[in-house]
Amino acid sequence: MKIKLLPAILLLLTTSCATLDMTGLQQGSREPFEALRLNPSLEATELRIDIIRNQESYQVNDSVEETINTPYHPVGFDLGNGMFFDLDGNLSFRLEDLLQLRGKPCYSLSQTSRKKQRRADQIFTFCNGELTVKYPPGHREHDVLRMEFRGNSTEIFYRNHLTYGVDFYEDKIVYRGKRRKWDTMHKSDDQHYYRKRLFWREDYQLKNDRLYLGRNLIIGLDDQNRKIRVMRQGLFSTRTMLTIEKSGNHLYLIEKRNRGKRIEFTESGLKVYQNRYLLSGWQAEKR
Repeated sequence: MKIKLLPAILLLLTTSCATLDMTGLQQGSREPFEALRLNPSLEATELRIDIIRNQESYQVNDSVEETINTPYHPVGFDLGNGMFFDLDGNLSFRLEDLLQLRGKPCYSLSQTSRKKQRRADQIFTFCNGELTVKYPPGHREHDVLRMEFRGNSTEIFYRNHLTYGVDFYEDKIVYRGKRRKWDTMHKSDDQHYYRKRLFWREDYQLKNDRLYLGRNLIIGLDDQNRKIRVMRQGLFSTRTMLTIEKSGNHLYLIEKRNRGKRIEFTESGLKVYQNRYLLSGWQAEKR
């Protein structure tokens, strides 16, 4: 048993000790990012790459507590440079923005994993507001969602059943759904929104070229706009969680001790690495 476990233990130790491959960043010149922005938006597909994924804990029994990823919320803000922040506190990149698919009526996204690099694990197809997925080698397409637009409202359906709707007004954005509580995001001005909670108020503001999101997340541009800094506001100080930099066809998410993620852009897709290990690949096809 010990002999069988040894390779797995060695792999785990190697992965945890590995650092980010920043050869391209060190050799090439860093490129500037676009200005930050705060635009209310809807991201219903959940085709995202996590920058910061919120987590929540719940009690399994008297002695066991389990931590899980916080589900994505479809409502949030486009922050510029492909970033999206949702109302559940998840910060991510939108795949459709990174691959310049936003606004295209139809496209397909093939996802591969580290274990199956030669064959797609999933193929997502988005066309005229409908998203489907199929799992090769099977050919059957499974419904994911259907979007319908009615005036200032967008409604999301799953197999002809309404899942939730989002209403965009001049002074507020209203999220209404069956499984979630209603959320209303109020507009103070073009660069300031807020949401009333049970015992507090959450503000989302672009001020002095910095984004203040919720209770403690701050995003700013540094080093002549060549570095995005993601920070957490504490009781007495602010600490940097990670920085984002880009050079050539690489995007780097750098955490402490030079660990993090690297996104490598290919001819029609991208690959996501955790430190030096491939997590997944995405290949886009416009229709």
